[in-house]
Formats: sequence, C-alpha cells, structure tokens
Amino acid sequence: MSYFEWVQNLNRDRWSLGEVNKRLEERMVNSFKEAHTVSEQMNASMRTAAYVLALKRLEEAHLKLGLFP
Repeated sequence: MSYFEWVQNLNRDRWSLGEVNKRLEERMVNSFKEAHTVSEQMNASMRTAAYVLALKRLEEAHLKLGLFP
C-alpha cells in the first residue's frame, strides 16, 4: 500500500478505495501467477520462486540503472 501512496503523491493523484483495491488485486494475482510459473519450471517451492524473481528484478535494475556499485 505504501507504493500506491507514493505513486499517488508523485502524480498528485487521488484514487478511490475501489481503485486501490483493484490495482492491488491485479498486482497480487500477477505476482502469484509469475511465481507459480517459475516454481513449476524449476520444480521448486513458491518461496524459492519468489526469491528467484526478486533476484532477477535486482539484476535487471542493476543492468539498466546501475543502482549498485
């Protein structure tokens, strides 16, 4: 929810509770599907799949933005 607050403040926007819930559900469903797919591909637990996805996102950020030295 903090992310959504940050986005709203950044854009000087206000979302209704329904809009917030819709966006949150969309992200949660997409994240679950993505983790489930990786879990099945690797024959690993959902926890491990979530870590793999997190590390892939960090790698992408590092390569694109150079966030870390």
